[in-house]
Amino acid sequence: MRRTILVSMLAAAILLNGAATIAQQPPKKNPNKPRNPQTGKQASAVAPVIPVGQSFHAFASWLEDADVVEPKTASLGFGVGRWEGLEGGETDAPTFDFAIGVAPRFQLSASLPFYWASYSGGFTSRGRGDATLALKVCLMDASEHLVGLAIAPTIEVLSDLAVAGPTLGLSRVN
Repeated sequence: MRRTILVSMLAAAILLNGAATIAQQPPKKNPNKPRNPQTGKQASAVAPVIPVGQSFHAFASWLEDADVVEPKTASLGFGVGRWEGLEGGETDAPTFDFAIGVAPRFQLSASLPFYWASYSGGFTSRGRGDATLALKVCLMDASEHLVGLAIAPTIEVLSDLAVAGPTLGLSRVN
């Protein structure tokens, strides 16, 4: 029974995260061609400027459980992510994930990636990626209940490149 609940919760989380990722996609058709943030020139049809981090996020929090770090204790993680599309790809390396317990059932966490991107047509970029800050609150501890439940409101701070295209109208903090 417990295993069935956990598998169902995992499947729901994957579906919900997929829907959130699709919702974050930039519009497919933009009447104003975006400009290359490094040269200021309009992008060609062959090599469009794609804001790095807008189509893929490698959040370690997607792999989280309901546990929180004990108060006055910290956790440090390191990650690497890679995605590729028809026009190019991006590697997020290194990505540092940090969490600290601030009180019983409360933890603060941050994810700080560094990205390397290259697209057809010669456009390349690298730098600080989209950072996230979160406060996780454990609502039901799995050691005391059948399942654990936590909520983690998250703030996203977009990279310089992600907000460089004025035609996209993106906010730095989301």
